[in-house]
Parts: sequence; C-alpha cells; structure tokens
Amino acid sequence: MTTSIEEKIKFLQYEKPPLEAGMYNIRFSQALNVADDETFEHTVQIAVYGERFTINQDLIHAQFPPEENLGNYSSVLPHVSFERATFPWERSAYGNDDYEPWLALLLFDEAELASGALTEPQVINLGTLKNTGSYSAHFPTIALEDSQKESDKLTVIDVKKSLLEQIAPSGEELSLLSHVRQKGKNNSNGTFEAEEEFAVVVTNRLPKSGSRSTVHLVSMEGRYNDQKHFDYGNAGANDFIRLVSLKSWSFSCLPDQPYTFEELVNNLSVRTLRLPSSTHAEAEKYLKRGYAHLPHRIRQGSKTVSWYRSPLSRRANSQTITDSIKDADQLLRYHEDIGMLDVSYASAYELGRLLALDSEEVSTALYRWKRAKKRKQRQQAIEDDERQRDAQSITLDMLALQGTETALAEQTKKIGLWFDQLNKLEWVPFNYLVPDDTMLPQESICFFQVDQLWLNCLLRGAFSIGRVTGNDSSQEAQQLSEVIQNDYSSLSGFLLRSQLVSGWPDLLVDAYSERYDSDDAIDASVTPMKPIRIVHLAEDLLLCLFEGEVKTAEVYLKPQAIQFGVDEDTPGVIKKEVRLENVSPDPVLSVPLRSQGKRVINISELAKDIAKKLSRSSITSARLGKYMIEGTAKGRFVKSS
Repeated sequence: MTTSIEEKIKFLQYEKPPLEAGMYNIRFSQALNVADDETFEHTVQIAVYGERFTINQDLIHAQFPPEENLGNYSSVLPHVSFERATFPWERSAYGNDDYEPWLALLLFDEAELASGALTEPQVINLGTLKNTGSYSAHFPTIALEDSQKESDKLTVIDVKKSLLEQIAPSGEELSLLSHVRQKGKNNSNGTFEAEEEFAVVVTNRLPKSGSRSTVHLVSMEGRYNDQKHFDYGNAGANDFIRLVSLKSWSFSCLPDQPYTFEELVNNLSVRTLRLPSSTHAEAEKYLKRGYAHLPHRIRQGSKTVSWYRSPLSRRANSQTITDSIKDADQLLRYHEDIGMLDVSYASAYELGRLLALDSEEVSTALYRWKRAKKRKQRQQAIEDDERQRDAQSITLDMLALQGTETALAEQTKKIGLWFDQLNKLEWVPFNYLVPDDTMLPQESICFFQVDQLWLNCLLRGAFSIGRVTGNDSSQEAQQLSEVIQNDYSSLSGFLLRSQLVSGWPDLLVDAYSERYDSDDAIDASVTPMKPIRIVHLAEDLLLCLFEGEVKTAEVYLKPQAIQFGVDEDTPGVIKKEVRLENVSPDPVLSVPLRSQGKRVINISELAKDIAKKLSRSSITSARLGKYMIEGTAKGRFVKSS
C-alpha cells in the first residue's frame, strides 16, 4: 500500500565551487610604520586540483536505474547523483566563466554497439590521449595540468559522429540537465536550512524496451564552441569522436517488469522467515516455526540432518540461560517425536566462541579482564583480613587493589563496545540469519522478533573465551552483564529484499509498535521507534532492527533519490503530466523528441513548453528538475498477528 508524502526539497540551478581548478598566486604584504618605513612582501603559488580525466568513485552517491538491474525502465530518464554538490560546475564545457556544467550523461543501446557505431571502453594513457596523431578518432588538443602525468590511466569511448549528433545534448540542454537538490527544513523566520545536498546529472534519452542499455558519464570540458554547439571539427559522418568516460553502468529494460517505486512497493509480499510448506505433517510443524533442515556432521564423524532456527524468529522468546555452560554440546536438543537434533542454540554458542577468537584484540582483552577479576577477588579477600596486618601492608594492598580496578575499567571499556555490537547481531554471518535463500524470496519484506535465548547463547559463547579456571563457567552469566552496555529486553525488525534497496540506496524506513492498516492515518504526534541498527547486508537486502516489537513498517524515499519520468501508454507517444503552481488542472504536455527512433527528448523545447504554461520566457534546470520528477510515495506494511 502506498500513500503520498511531502518532503522539504529545494532545487538549485547550479552551485559553483569557491575556487575553480587552476593555479593561484597569494600575495602577503606587511608594512612597518617606523622611522624607515619598510614593506615586506611574499608571494605563494597554490594549485587547486579537480577531477578531469578520472573521478573518485566515492563521489558518486547513486545512479538510477541500478547497475545490472532488470526492469521496465522505458519511461524513465537515467540519472547519476554526486556527493559533492559543486562537482558538475567545477569545469566548463565552453572553457570560459559561464555557469555551464562539464558533464553529460549519454545512453547507448546494445544495437549501436553491435553495429559498430561506438566502441567498447578502452583504457589508455593520458599521453596517448594527448597525442591526437596516434589514433584516428577526433579529440581536441589539450594541455596537461601540474597534477597530471602522461602515464596516468583513463577510459575512453569512440562514437561515430552520425550517432553522437543525434544523442548529444546541445549547449543549452547541457545546462538544463544538471541541477542541485537540497533536503532541509524551513526555519521559524521562513528561511530554508539545507541538511543534505547532491548534484544530479540526467540523460536526455529514454531506454529502449526489450533491450540492454549502457550509460556513460562523459567529460564535455571544452568540447562546445561559442555558439553552444558541440565542436566536431572537420569530422565526417562516419568518423569517430573520442570521449573521456568517467563512469559507466548497464541495465536491461524489460516490458511488464515493475520499475517505479510505487509499483515495487505494491509488488512486495509480507511474510515471516520460513521454508516453503511441506506435505509432511510433522515436518510442517517445524517449518512453520522457522526451522531449516541442514546437513550436520557430529563429533564422532558420522553425518545426519538436524534442525536449525535463526535468531530472526516468528515469535518472541524471552528465555535466558543462567546455568553454567561448559561447551556447545550442552545446548543440543533432541526431538524424540521425529528423531532429530535441534542445533540452533549450540550453533549460536559455538559461533560466539569463533567470533571472539577471530578478534585477537577482543580475545586478549577478555582474558586479561578475567585475570584482573580473579586478582581483585583475591586482593579483596586479603583486605577483609586487614586487621591482622600492619598499616604499611594495608597501604600496599590498597594500592594494588586500585591498580587492578584501573586495569579492569580499561578492559571493560574495550570489550564492552564489541559485545554491544554483537548484541545487535553485528559480526553474525548471513547464513546464520537466513540459513536457506528460499526463506527470503525476492521482492519480500520479512518481519521477525529476535530469539533472546539464541542471542544469549551467542553472547555466552563469546564470553567463554579466556577462562582461567575450570569453575569460571559458573560465574559467566553474572559477569557477562558487567560488560554489556545495552541490555535489550526485546528486539525485532524486518528484512527487506527488493529492487527498492538496490535501486534507491537512500531508502528510508520508519517502524511503529502499533498496527496501522493501509487506510489508517498516523498522527503526527506518534514518534516512530528508535532504530538499533539499519544496514545493507547485500546490494538488494536491508536489515532493520528496533528495540521493542515492530508491528508496522513504512518505507519511503529521500528527495535526492527521486527520478525523472514520463508517460508512454502508447508506444512512441510520450507525455508528461506537469504539476505547476497556480495552474489547474495539471497540464499534460506532449514530450517533443529530437529523434523518434533514438528516443531522444528535445529538452530545450520541453523547457519552453513548460515555461509557456508558467507564462515565463524561460526556465532553469532547477524548475525543470522540479517539474519532471515523479511523485514520491510511502509504502506501509503491517505484520500479521
């Protein structure tokens, strides 16, 4: 189920950097007003370096559609967003001070690669690129900056002029296809306070249905002339034009596949973590409770099949173990009704031991903590008998005790953080959480409650490392509480496995301890549950953990993650419903195409059409970005009772 939401988002035409890339001279001067006035001057030269032929991939915040994804993306304009909001304007396509971006996003169809209209990406040296006489493709003469060496590597693609003329944006369109999105809030005085901001570059071409598409983020630095046209030089129609590719990714556009956020949300199935149903009545009893049957090699060397249940259970289990545990075998359970072992808690205990041993720092600190604990107990026993000792000995014993307490405090702090993370299921391998992939199918949201007994066995297993004497196990349950910083009485949450996670890395989630059906309005005064841990376990898998019992979950988007979209109910007839201020009803515009066969949108004409509806002479990329985005939505999911 989806409901509309409203976010505070502001669109900016551009955001220029304080300093553009280049060399700068800073002059310092100091004048002394004494009998003989004298002025001292010193000049320092500094270089401001910016990305040019390669970029740091950490700059890229997200791209849409997701890389190597499948979906019906024929009505969406792919885009890429950047962590640094000034990035598209740190250089210029014209080589002057105009506020024009230097980046363009070009989309290519697989048939164009097959026909030879463009080449596969090539990795070359910067020296090769500079020496334009060493290859047949056309590329302008360039001068290297101080930070660049001819041995530096970069990636290039060669595109036939006849193809590039059809898909490359004009200089005017280049400006319209880049903007900045800010997320924030309005202050009491009416001013907007930005909390996050991203630069966004959008392509002008729609993917072809039933085909594989590749998108290249290319450098357009200095490639446009004063008339804002791409400078092809004297290239012929079949000549190749060389472009520097800074980033590329591919995806497949398949009909009848959901791609929009709302479609994917409505396509999600709500479930619990369990294997498919079995016709065997006894086995079904265990499958309903989330058990999986897994191969098990017992200590004697023989093989069998045993039941295992992950800590992500359908029902709550608040049991704990206070008795001493000497080894994992003590936690094996035998089910006489079906003649099988339950290894769930034994596995948790042994996993805890292995995780602690895997960290040399934690296992060493734990051993030292237990030794210091023993030392303190012995010293306190001596202190109890202090009346039988002289004053000097008492002083020495007290100093020794203080040193032990200091050592204990240091070790407690060191291991406490690690145990707190383990208490939130960090470090636990995925196959312990989901023992069988079929338990968590694609496009599903799986609610769970954490089995506190499983978690307690995990912690007890980790804490068993560093035992000093054979009787230490009897005190571990009580000592463990001394190092646990946060003792969660109840944990629950959900696993979300979907293209929603891979397609929108900025996906946001809220959880509530009450059930709210699809038509229920959640009062603004209701505060969502505080998350304990939200983490991507895989590209398409999100784990969300909360304290308490989650009964309702909502997923929605950050404004920066919203994509451009159009409507194409009839093939080749592309329209866009534009939500304009003071214009009712929302006009539906026919989207003009530069090339019908290439599905390239005439961005300049579209901007003029929108401006005309607004009674303006023109609009900027900020307004185009605002009016071309798809409406955002929020999906709500309710745990079954």
